[in-house]
Amino acid sequence: NICDAMIMEAGIFHLSSHHRARKAAEKLSESRSVFSFERNQQETALNRFLAENRFVELAYITDRSGRQVVENIYADHVEGSDGLDKGLGRDWSRKDWFKIPSESLSTFLSQVYRSSATRNFCFTVAVPLFDNLEFAGVLGIDINFKDLISI
Repeated sequence: NICDAMIMEAGIFHLSSHHRARKAAEKLSESRSVFSFERNQQETALNRFLAENRFVELAYITDRSGRQVVENIYADHVEGSDGLDKGLGRDWSRKDWFKIPSESLSTFLSQVYRSSATRNFCFTVAVPLFDNLEFAGVLGIDINFKDLISI
């Protein structure tokens, strides 16, 4: 418990690796495939993104109401991902990583927390998505805390 608390406390600091992850997520959010809101195109784009960015362990997209519209896309290196939560259809509207970018219309970097999907310590980069300048949803990527140094 003490170690967990120390990790959570250290997670309030945003390091240069947080900002590199932010830039990668924002670039992904500009992809036609992501803001197409065609599930197959989105999941393909997320898979490609994870293959190119080994520091990301999980990616997902919500609609404007906070409902997840793709399955959780896990990186190949996440052990046992077949048995992990798929996320499709879950309502994330009460979570800060959804609420803050949906209200501020800007990218949000979370503090470190324990992932409900992988149970690992991670932080989230959440980028608002737009359709014809209207808020349309949120792209989220989770970065495992242990991978901060490798970004």
